[in-house]
Amino acid sequence: MKLAIEFSGSFPRDEAVSNLHSLRKSGDIDERTFLEKIIAKELKLVGSLDSLGFSLFTDGMLWADDILNPVASLSGAEAGGLVRFFDNNFFVRAPIVKKEISFIEGNALEAYAKFLKAFPEERRAKLKAPIPGPVTLVHFSQNSHYSSHAELLNAWGKKFLIPLVEKLKSMGFSSFEVHEPSIVSKAISQELKEEGGKLLGEIFDSFSGNRFLLMTYFSASLVDAKHLSYAIRENSILGIDLFTPSGWRLVKSLSEKWASRIYLGSLNSRSPIPERSSKLRGWVERAEELGFSEVFMGNNAPMDFVPPRWAMGKLRKLSRSVLSKKR
Repeated sequence: MKLAIEFSGSFPRDEAVSNLHSLRKSGDIDERTFLEKIIAKELKLVGSLDSLGFSLFTDGMLWADDILNPVASLSGAEAGGLVRFFDNNFFVRAPIVKKEISFIEGNALEAYAKFLKAFPEERRAKLKAPIPGPVTLVHFSQNSHYSSHAELLNAWGKKFLIPLVEKLKSMGFSSFEVHEPSIVSKAISQELKEEGGKLLGEIFDSFSGNRFLLMTYFSASLVDAKHLSYAIRENSILGIDLFTPSGWRLVKSLSEKWASRIYLGSLNSRSPIPERSSKLRGWVERAEELGFSEVFMGNNAPMDFVPPRWAMGKLRKLSRSVLSKKR
């Protein structure tokens, strides 16, 4: 069984990073200075992750304000009011959809381009680009243009996400993580979740040479296994939160019916308390018993809820526990 550790989503901002954002918003530093300083912070973070043995990681999203639209602007939609992003420690601006959605390059793409250029070439293959999922975008959208949720879902997927991935791919990214907690949310109809799973499968098929991690944090149930199965491809991996009541039951169901690879959300991003090494090792053994050929261990959701020092402590614990077992 192949075993690796992986960091996903955003890393919590320390005081220095928060101050940079405040100075940027107040106009006390310009965009160029902000990018130079924030990229230096990101390089330090990913350097630490690389030294700990993480096979894949994001840049920590230290520069991003909104996980729903982290790297692009939209034509046809604008940022609305702040809403809390599930049971998390940050807010997002709900998109207000007023006309036909289309992708246009935003200023934030400059940050990714500069970051990739600054990052050591031998490590670039380990970087993942985080993007929002179509069901989650529908969930948070205020729609006054499309006639149905299904039509809006299709627009988000084909008019925004596919061009976005294409652009990121041209910039050098080969790995992506799709943040899609809504696809297992009780607030979403079964029909829309099923359509969302099929659409994700189509998106993954469009980029068969790239790797996709589908993150489903904060909520999971056995009834969602069918919807998730539509998104299982040779180039996709399902991320399951082990800290929900049905987490392991869902993992077991997937191993029996659909998936040979799995991402186990084994670090609880909602608690600062470190996981026990014995528990982390036990989960590896359990996944091996279920017959998975590849297992990736990482955080179950963005880590914004946990203070930076505690978050790094959790990541170090995962490295020591899992990589020592691998040897």
